[in-house]
Amino acid sequence: TDRDSFTPATTTVGSGRVLFESAYSFIENRSAANTHSFPEVVTRIGLSERVEFRLGWNYEVGGGGSVSNGDSAGELETPGVKRESQMLYGFKVGLTKQNVWVPQSACIIQMATPTSGPNNFSDFQLGYVFGWKLPKDWQLDAAARYISTKEEGDHFNQWAPSVVLKVPVGKRWNVHGEYFGIFAKDS
Repeated sequence: TDRDSFTPATTTVGSGRVLFESAYSFIENRSAANTHSFPEVVTRIGLSERVEFRLGWNYEVGGGGSVSNGDSAGELETPGVKRESQMLYGFKVGLTKQNVWVPQSACIIQMATPTSGPNNFSDFQLGYVFGWKLPKDWQLDAAARYISTKEEGDHFNQWAPSVVLKVPVGKRWNVHGEYFGIFAKDS
């Protein structure tokens, strides 16, 4: 699934399949109210073996930005509690299959449009994810995301690199360690 970590999966759902994912994120902000993000819904619909359509929706309440929607965590300039929701829509395309050192990879092209809250600007998001299945079913994935966004009339770009190592514990569970960051740059 794409929702078990910040780094999305390298796979697509496959032709004729539908995958419904949901999650909840709690983000403890040091200088503002904590952020709750839910239901973080993404429905992935397989159009072919390598192409899927993605449709999702999310609601956030809290004092800081959130990693779940690509907003810079803790970068909120206005004190107090922020409430907003957004819809996402786009495509994920499988690019390569793993072959020794060549990683499995995919590209995600999507938009995020506010459905409530102060913003009325749709964000363009472009992501590239790649990874390797390692011995003993360990999985190492990395991603880079670009987000073109706007807030209070200020247009800026965000870059979000990430890497995750997933280690299976039994047949249906895994633990993972992950690094990610969201870096903003004025355009």
